[in-house]
Amino acid sequence: MGKQMGAGEVDFFESLPRQVDAINELISGLPAERILVHYCYGNWVGSHRFDAEFRRILPELLRLKAGTQVGEMANPRQAGDALILGDYLSEHEWPKRMSLAMGVIDVKNPIVEAPEGVAMRLEIIAKLDKIDPTGQLFGGTDCVFATFADFGNLTHAVAVQKSRSLVVSTQLANKRLGLSK
Repeated sequence: MGKQMGAGEVDFFESLPRQVDAINELISGLPAERILVHYCYGNWVGSHRFDAEFRRILPELLRLKAGTQVGEMANPRQAGDALILGDYLSEHEWPKRMSLAMGVIDVKNPIVEAPEGVAMRLEIIAKLDKIDPTGQLFGGTDCVFATFADFGNLTHAVAVQKSRSLVVSTQLANKRLGLSK
């Protein structure tokens, strides 16, 4: 981001607070528990080397008045975001009004994730001190399957298998965390 901005270009990090304010104004008066906001690094197959730094956008994301943040962690470029979130939460609170639906299934990759690997991603977040895994944490996909199912990267059958893996993974993580019988 340190480059000189040309005419008509906007610095993402400078504009982010205004974007959050605009979303908050837009959803003002609506029931927060019905509002989900997905922050996205882009649903394409590519290097993602220029994705926004999670540690820089996280404070702004948490200012959103949405009931749920829908984020990415399955994308290999964002796999470490759980550690960044943990570091942030060591000094700050997670909003009590907000849940986290963490993407633990990569919809851009045709490899069906093993339940143990997905469960591990869920467990990392669930063990963070300030997010309640019984009411504030959900597993999901990085983006939606509709973007790529039957569109080159994923067939319908693979999308179904990935969804099944998410279900099994969630059950496994719940069991390992002592959240289910």
